[in-house]
Amino acid sequence: EAQLLAVNRELLELREQQAQLLQLVAGVSELDTLLAQLNDLAEEKGVIITRAEPGDVQSYQPPPQPVEGQDDVPPPAAGGEGAPPTDPLLREGLERRSAQLGVSGSFSGLVAFMRALESLQVFVEISDLSVTQAGSGQDDNSQDSARDLDLELTLTAYGRQPAR
Repeated sequence: EAQLLAVNRELLELREQQAQLLQLVAGVSELDTLLAQLNDLAEEKGVIITRAEPGDVQSYQPPPQPVEGQDDVPPPAAGGEGAPPTDPLLREGLERRSAQLGVSGSFSGLVAFMRALESLQVFVEISDLSVTQAGSGQDDNSQDSARDLDLELTLTAYGRQPAR
């Protein structure tokens, strides 16, 4: 009985730790408001969002279980579900949303916008980043530092799955 109580206490502590980690990654904001927050950030930092294309929502899927008598999950070619997903942040109770963003503005404005993105309450990951000079048809020899830049990026945010 003492062993059972100790294991139950350890399980309770691990569940509390998991809830704390979920709170840390998911934050307190709903992902539905993320694109609206981006518009406010853009106005505040003096940049313009030129494109916002929401991507797929991916929910946590538990890893497939091996078939009886086998040690590993069969690969997809053998009719199995294959290896578990490789995203270490996508856990039970979380979902991942992505969006393709296009932002235009000055260098300092874009840097301020990127810093503000990273400080959102929702955990965000920025990838596929590219910066080009706006209006590339202008004189390339000009040293005008106030010239606008175009920033293209993929923004991935993690948040809580809605209660079902």
